[in-house]
Amino acid sequence: MKNNNIKKAANRTKLFSAIGMFTVSAAMLASSTFAWFTMNDTVKVTNMQVKAKAEKGLLINEVATYNDTNWDESATSSTDTGFTLIPMSTFDGNTWVHANSAAANDSGKAQNATTKGVKMASAGYKLFTLADSAGGNNLNSSKLDFLTTVATAGSQAETNVYYMEKDSTTRAIGDTDDGAFVKYSYYLKSSGTSDINVDTTDDADGDMLYVKSIEVGGLDATGPDTVALSHDLDKTLRVGIKVNNGTSDNFYTFAPVKDADEDYFIATANDTFAATADSVQPATSKTLGTVTSGKTTCKSVYSTALDIGTLPNTVNTNGGKKVDVYLWFEGEDSNCKTDNIYTNLNELTVAIEFGLK
Repeated sequence: MKNNNIKKAANRTKLFSAIGMFTVSAAMLASSTFAWFTMNDTVKVTNMQVKAKAEKGLLINEVATYNDTNWDESATSSTDTGFTLIPMSTFDGNTWVHANSAAANDSGKAQNATTKGVKMASAGYKLFTLADSAGGNNLNSSKLDFLTTVATAGSQAETNVYYMEKDSTTRAIGDTDDGAFVKYSYYLKSSGTSDINVDTTDDADGDMLYVKSIEVGGLDATGPDTVALSHDLDKTLRVGIKVNNGTSDNFYTFAPVKDADEDYFIATANDTFAATADSVQPATSKTLGTVTSGKTTCKSVYSTALDIGTLPNTVNTNGGKKVDVYLWFEGEDSNCKTDNIYTNLNELTVAIEFGLK
């Protein structure tokens, strides 16, 4: 399931793509106390928008209802939540961890599977599971609360903002609360009258649904004559995809920006470091694009197969198969440190392309 080694396409190949684009407009407040951002060193995310497009045999919708009239090549989401995000880590999307560093301008990244980073504060790691229901009632419960924007077919995918409840304001993210990650939900199905049975190997006995590429745009470059990032914070961006094969959930983590860490450990215990190996999917290539008006892009190519089971046909009353897309900043990336704080994290765009072989 993790780090699938997929062969190159065979001669007999059919391909379709679904491009998920989401735009992040964010502002970073500058402070220089902690390497991992605390309440006063946060990324503020507003006007987040998600767009998805499907072509050649694939339909997409914001809702699963099989006979909804909005099953077509595109789906979207747009919400202004006004929340903040602090760096987190996760292996499966169910358990999340956060920590502060005791040193300025240094990383809290763990160096091995048994010892936390030497720059970690004495409080160590703090683990969170997910609340079962929304409502702001999880203060001091070690559970991430969440706010939900309900789905509207044709205009709004379901959006869940998960956060650490730190004040008594219920059913809202207050001034002292910390955002952890954002999750969008979409539904995919075949555009034909037959189900598409997919597996995780590129062979002759069936189709393979895979992540073809992820492209991140709006990255700040050093200047018009060079292709390089002017900071490292964008490298901590993570995109997660969760699907279910009919029996179990499968979670995939992507680090799409060039020079992001792809090898690190994720804590599985409070304070002490009982780590698990990372689940970052390997890219076959990562390429920075041409600088235009001080901005550049990075396109990462993958061959990661998604264990999603069967994609239902267009008239299947079970509706589409759910695909959850996660967005967060990775605290175990060595680029996550205070000296990377800068004025604007400016309207990042992330395009996810899925293919069928």
